[in-house]
Amino acid sequence: MIHVVKHSLGVGKKDQKGAKENMMAHADLWGPLASILNDPAITTTLTDLIVGPRGTIWVDCAHDPGLHRLPHTPLCEEDCRSLAVRLIRSTGGRLDDAHPWADATLPLNPTTRMRVHAVLAPLATTGTTISLRALRTSTHTLPSLVTSGFLTSRQCAELVRDLEARHSILISGATGVGKTTLLGALATSLPAQERLICIEDTAELNLYHPQLVQLVTRDNNTEGRGGIPMSVLVWQALRMRPDRIIVGEVRGNEAVDLLTALNTGHRGSLASIHANSARDVPHRLLTLALTAGMPEAAAQHTIASALDVIVHLARDSYTGQRHISDIWHARNTWHTVGSWCMSDKYGDDYADSSGRNISRSSDASDNNKACENREACKNSREEMACDE
Repeated sequence: MIHVVKHSLGVGKKDQKGAKENMMAHADLWGPLASILNDPAITTTLTDLIVGPRGTIWVDCAHDPGLHRLPHTPLCEEDCRSLAVRLIRSTGGRLDDAHPWADATLPLNPTTRMRVHAVLAPLATTGTTISLRALRTSTHTLPSLVTSGFLTSRQCAELVRDLEARHSILISGATGVGKTTLLGALATSLPAQERLICIEDTAELNLYHPQLVQLVTRDNNTEGRGGIPMSVLVWQALRMRPDRIIVGEVRGNEAVDLLTALNTGHRGSLASIHANSARDVPHRLLTLALTAGMPEAAAQHTIASALDVIVHLARDSYTGQRHISDIWHARNTWHTVGSWCMSDKYGDDYADSSGRNISRSSDASDNNKACENREACKNSREEMACDE
């Protein structure tokens, strides 16, 4: 009996020592941010933590949306730079005067990782800036997003039908509007028997699926070699027997590879893209394809054939509430028109520059634009009639 008690105490001391060492390592790594990241009142709902300008510390939490400055003494430039370099180097990355910006992903606790982006002064004229984004294991589901007001019941049902019909879904919006959140909710709702290949520039999607394979790009080393761009990973994914391909963000040459994949039988894939509105998404894809060297006619045809659904997200500037503002569906009707036309909220057709008719579903009221959209579509139809 005594032996058992002593053994238990010994294990407890070891655990306490290990916990103390972990806390010390955590404090050494995160430095002046350690006390903030150890505060449950902040980290439980933390979305973003930003250092800068001039060493000030700002947080954005889900329970109180919007950036709020913490009442901490601003960090000096030396501390900001030291912290940024330490965080990036802890993952094997490089951050110095010759390469004054970098990205990394670091574990914060068993359920949360932090995406780190840093820019050194004098490139950042107001001092070294560090941007942290909390990446939690995805607990969001489509029903939970309905409860939170992210989307309506009608929009949820619409997206479920799109997933079941294996429509390719492209999520658009600005930074911080919830593209990754929605992408994760859609991915976690997919059947367990489907094989998902996820490709990202920085590992942001933190979700669970029994057949999820995640591929992440790699930057060049100090000699300028060894970099692996997203376009290469897209082609590797095609050889991994995917049922669906998930691309964290389309913003470069990988746009051509993704469009090609969607036109070779890999339907039902998911991707996100930065765009001002659903109207701008086809233009954005066309620009990326042309920049990558794809002929314009081929790019237009490929986009029209690959694009099934565009989901545009927005964030209320006053309340900080993120929500779906528009869902656009492509219909398999072909014409030849030279300009983009929009539809009104009731789902009238508009034709894209490749000639594919698109229908819009939105719960937002936009009467003025609706009138302009109907007139534009009417003019386009009259032009087509004259051409025929």
